[in-house]
Amino acid sequence: MKFLIFIILSLLITVSSPQVFAEELKVYTNQQVNTTQHPLLVYGTGPVNAPLVLRLFAPDGSISEFEQIITNPDGSFNHRILDWPSSSTKYPFGTYTVEAITNVGESQKIDIKFASSTELELIPIERKITTQVFAPEMAAADRSFRVFVQVTSDGLLVSGDAKKVLSSSHIHSPDGKVKSLAMSMETLHQGLYFVEYTPRIEGTYIFHMVAFSQGTQSHGSAATLVLGQDLGGISKQIIILDEADEMTSDAQTALRRIIEDTAKYCRFILIANNLSKIIAPIQSRCVVFKFTKISDKEILSQLKFIGKKEKIKADEKGLNAICDYIDGDLRHAINILQAAASSGNVTESVVKSVVGLTKTNDVQDVLKLALTGKISDARDKMIELIKVYGMSESDFLKYINQAVFNSKANNLEGMLETIAKYDYRILVGANPEIQLSALLAELAKIGK
Repeated sequence: MKFLIFIILSLLITVSSPQVFAEELKVYTNQQVNTTQHPLLVYGTGPVNAPLVLRLFAPDGSISEFEQIITNPDGSFNHRILDWPSSSTKYPFGTYTVEAITNVGESQKIDIKFASSTELELIPIERKITTQVFAPEMAAADRSFRVFVQVTSDGLLVSGDAKKVLSSSHIHSPDGKVKSLAMSMETLHQGLYFVEYTPRIEGTYIFHMVAFSQGTQSHGSAATLVLGQDLGGISKQIIILDEADEMTSDAQTALRRIIEDTAKYCRFILIANNLSKIIAPIQSRCVVFKFTKISDKEILSQLKFIGKKEKIKADEKGLNAICDYIDGDLRHAINILQAAASSGNVTESVVKSVVGLTKTNDVQDVLKLALTGKISDARDKMIELIKVYGMSESDFLKYINQAVFNSKANNLEGMLETIAKYDYRILVGANPEIQLSALLAELAKIGK
């Protein structure tokens, strides 16, 4: 009988008692927009007399605050997590998350904003900070190199002390160690910073730059592969392609692929006389250096120097004739000097004979024949100049261009445009003899 009474009383107590863990977790904050020196209050209800974990997550997902409290006998709680400090790398402006977790794993999150103003309609659009890091792809152990950092805010460069703007920057070395770079950062100019670093071991180094400005922060990273060998060994693997503009388009296309595949350990130097003959994909992968012509004075001095060393007998007129012909090309000048010296003394007549200038006046005769409609005679004369007397096709075009100016013809514009057209055709690889014959035919039409 007593046992039955005990069971009934126990049931009555169970029915009348509140459910300790039945209280639904409800979390609130005092305001959704916070600013400096304002308190962050978290309140609500949860399990009765139970532990409750409160966490505050920063915009980057890290935990800024972590606290544990005990709810009241009625399940309520009211806690002051923090007074908002001045904006910093740990507490930048942005969206934060408050999370409450019960001892049975139930949780609730609330997003709040830490801004420069609590008045919602007056909250400015927080500026977006962008951090770009530029590091070499490869480096050598025990050889210093520079890593550059550019910090912008809405497209504008961010100024400030490098050690403050990038105070949280660090490097991850291949051995797993993390080293701060804050005190090593230097300012190159406004918004552009750098650090000079000397790696000691081989492997991949990751430079993690953290910029903080105007209450917000951003991250940027770059990696550098450090090799044990001196990069001098790598840099010596250089391929020089002279007269690269004489390569066909198909050959240049194949070369582009080779350049891309070997870029990590090989460098190419392409030398060309005509940049327009280099295909655009290769030009876009190269740094273009344009060299001016060497002055006649400098070329003449070098020719005299070579002549003295090689004991070549050369008179002033002969050397001047070389300078007049080569148009600032020292290599061409040396070749002509060598060719002329093999024939004896370097004189004006010998130089002209070597380069095929002895019959330049005959080009005027070719022009007259073409303008009078005697195309066959003009062509025979042209072929004789080129094949018998050694005048190059480019020289023929140069001298016929001069002859046109000297002729004072009526249709000067049309003849010059025609010469330019066929000069281009020969330049891009068309058959010179056929193109020059066509040139004479067009000049005959103009002369009618």
